Amino acid sequence: MKIGRPRKSSASILLLWLLISGFTLYQYIQLEQSRRTIEHKTGEHALTLVRLVAEHAASRIDAADAALQDVATRLGAQDLEQGLTLPAPRRQALESLLKSRQARTPGVVSMSITDAEGRVFANALDQPQGTFLGNRSYFLDLKADRSRSPAISEVVQGRVSQQWGIQVARRLELPAGGFGGMLVANLGVRENFEDFYNSLGLNKQDLVTLRDPGNRILVRYPVRENTLGKVVSGSAALDQILSGQQESLARSTSPVDHVERMVASRRLSGHPVYAVVGIGLDDALEPWRQQRTLTLLMGIGGVAAGLLLSLGIQSRERSMRELALVDYALNRVGEAAFIADESGRFRFVNDESCKSLGMSRGKLLRSQVLDISTETHTPAQWKARWELVKTHRALRFESQHRRADGSTFPVEIHVNHFEFDGAPYLLALARDISERRKAETEIRHLAFHDPLTGLPNRRLLLDRLLHALEISQRQRRPGALMLLDLDDFKTLNDTQGHDAGDRLLIEVAQRLHEAVRDSDTVARLGGDEFAVILESLDEQGSAAAQAEAVARHILQHIDRSVPPTPTGQAATPGPASHACSASIGIVLFEGNQPSVDDLMKRADTALYQVKAAGGRGLRFFDPQMQAEVQARAMLHTDLREALRCGQFELHYQAVVDRQGRRLGAEALLRWQHPVRGWVSPAEFIPFAERSGLILPLGHWVFETACRQLQAWSDRPGLAGLGLSINVSARQFREADFVERLVAVLQSTGADPARLTLELTESLLLEDTQGVIGKLKALKALGLSLALDDFGTGYSSLSYLKQLPLDTLKIDRSFVADLLVSPNDAAIACTVIALGHALGLKVVAEGVEQQAQQDYLMGQGCDAFQGYLHGRPMPPGPFEEQGLLCVGPDAKGPGDTPGPR
Repeated sequence: MKIGRPRKSSASILLLWLLISGFTLYQYIQLEQSRRTIEHKTGEHALTLVRLVAEHAASRIDAADAALQDVATRLGAQDLEQGLTLPAPRRQALESLLKSRQARTPGVVSMSITDAEGRVFANALDQPQGTFLGNRSYFLDLKADRSRSPAISEVVQGRVSQQWGIQVARRLELPAGGFGGMLVANLGVRENFEDFYNSLGLNKQDLVTLRDPGNRILVRYPVRENTLGKVVSGSAALDQILSGQQESLARSTSPVDHVERMVASRRLSGHPVYAVVGIGLDDALEPWRQQRTLTLLMGIGGVAAGLLLSLGIQSRERSMRELALVDYALNRVGEAAFIADESGRFRFVNDESCKSLGMSRGKLLRSQVLDISTETHTPAQWKARWELVKTHRALRFESQHRRADGSTFPVEIHVNHFEFDGAPYLLALARDISERRKAETEIRHLAFHDPLTGLPNRRLLLDRLLHALEISQRQRRPGALMLLDLDDFKTLNDTQGHDAGDRLLIEVAQRLHEAVRDSDTVARLGGDEFAVILESLDEQGSAAAQAEAVARHILQHIDRSVPPTPTGQAATPGPASHACSASIGIVLFEGNQPSVDDLMKRADTALYQVKAAGGRGLRFFDPQMQAEVQARAMLHTDLREALRCGQFELHYQAVVDRQGRRLGAEALLRWQHPVRGWVSPAEFIPFAERSGLILPLGHWVFETACRQLQAWSDRPGLAGLGLSINVSARQFREADFVERLVAVLQSTGADPARLTLELTESLLLEDTQGVIGKLKALKALGLSLALDDFGTGYSSLSYLKQLPLDTLKIDRSFVADLLVSPNDAAIACTVIALGHALGLKVVAEGVEQQAQQDYLMGQGCDAFQGYLHGRPMPPGPFEEQGLLCVGPDAKGPGDTPGPR
């Protein structure tokens, strides 16, 4: 008996230790499962953050690029060509525009315009001009490749703003094609990224970067300047980026700071930039380590308790101190913490819970989770949530909590299930995410809305248009897309300033909303272009009538004088108000055919037709329009190819005196297309004028004609011929027009005394005094000047007497019917008499009948040109035709007309 008693005691103690060991082993198994859960949740958190970061960055870049595109639509060719020599009033207008766009674009700290060499000639910060950006990598990228627009730089210090930021740059094209400079906006690091990343609630080891496809760091948070612009090799983010995935997640140890993180990467929508977010596992696992330590302590405590129990010792005071330690720790986690039992009643709350909910500890401990949660407010919902947590052991989700005053706020909750003393409980940590939600809302609004008018932008419009196509297919009801462009908007900007233009755009946006249904979509695409989507119209026949009625209602709504005063202030009547009108292109759709892109192109085609017809109206798209657009596009491509491959030729048409002797020739441009054959100048010359291709084409004509004139100067019978060349109004208005002519004359050796430049009356419509000054400079070079097609254009006699002309040309339209039309005959006679009264020679064009020439000779006309004396010919046949002689009264090109 004496021996048995100790054995019984030993067995009891052994059993006690087995229970303690089993419980400790169970706790560690739970810990391992909890660690894997935390790592999984950390990865999900990284993916959530990287999507937010990518959306934020894309929205800021899109907003900056939209502002640059808006500015680009308001720049003229002369702005880029004059650059640093831009007149002060125009520079001030551009800088006012840049300031306005900068103020309305979140995060942009500076905006600048450079010329083709990279010199800044206008900026929004009133800094001196001439800052050189030509060696910046994004400038060189844009100059080399137009497809790189917009270009995005790493974080650099702006040379104009002196502030660190990402540079968003857009290429500027010259009308004739080619690089004209760039627009650049500085997205400040602090304004765009540091402040936003601060709001994400990142921990000390968390990392956010923006990188290019080569894994070069563009932005880093926390900031570490020695890493900016550098390529980080050997990282999980690099592998993800190189694999071309849109979004990916990996576990990685950074080669820079040697911190282990869950790394998520995501490509920005529409940009060659990747957002990379790394969540430090040390920080994420900190609560788990605390739990592990607590478990270890519990194990040690269990051992100690076993020892105490085995020795029969109890210490209430020690237990109270441990309970106080737990309470102390949970009150310092910085988040609302509470423990609830299976009925949903609070069993423990910390100080942060009381503060966030505006309730006392006593009141909360008398309450339930149902009293504060807006999403779990019935017993059934609480039971479902309890079972979910019990199954997964740990969960993270977002919810809404209700304060004592009835207001609500969003929270992110981390909840764990555990058992104590045989009873189940939930331990929850709740973080207030109001600031994050606010930032997300702002980002989403910026990504899909125009910052000036608040209307949906192009991205949101395309999304809604796709949705409208799907509804149309499902309901079998047609809809309509309208593109609207304001008429003569540039004039308002130039005369009353860009602020007035912005106020007009805001007013138009409001009027568009008033003119359509609430279910319709109104969007601003950029500049002065808007769009409207009409959904659920009637059957196809009446859908067109409905769309036309809405469009006319819109035109009527807009076609009122708009006072350019700030919204909310009284309108100023009189000359300050701007008469506003618009042009609308409309396309109907039913179902998902055609595509969104095709619909936009068709509406744009219809809009172009309205603008080409003078604007202030509407037009529906039809297939013929599309054919015309495609023909114009093909013509533009063919003209460029013709210039590159040398498909153009100059033909020469003789000009004869009253005795029928050749005085010279007019150079006429001809184009032999490799497929279409000879293309009429009436088809391609006007298009070249509109597209700007007339500038390189006109330079080629002048250089080729001068080389021909120099070649004739060495041949007997041809040396005395004069040669005239047509000059377009657009070509003449180029700032360096005279300098270019001088360079060609010097390079070819042509005699300027034998050259005549033919000009049209349209030159006098703008800057008459400037035109006169340039004509006098040409006269000083020894060139002769002729006014072509006289009587068909401006014909201001008050200016005609000031022009240093040598020749007037009677337009062929008056010569053709002068034998049968008394009016045409009277005009021809008047031109001849007027020319002689001003001391000018007079040449008649389009003379095809001997009777026409006899009549004109009777009126004193000096020279003649037309099929009667020969068609336009290539140089060889022209030189060989007949005997070439120069009349005794010929005095060179002053007596000859100019070529086309």
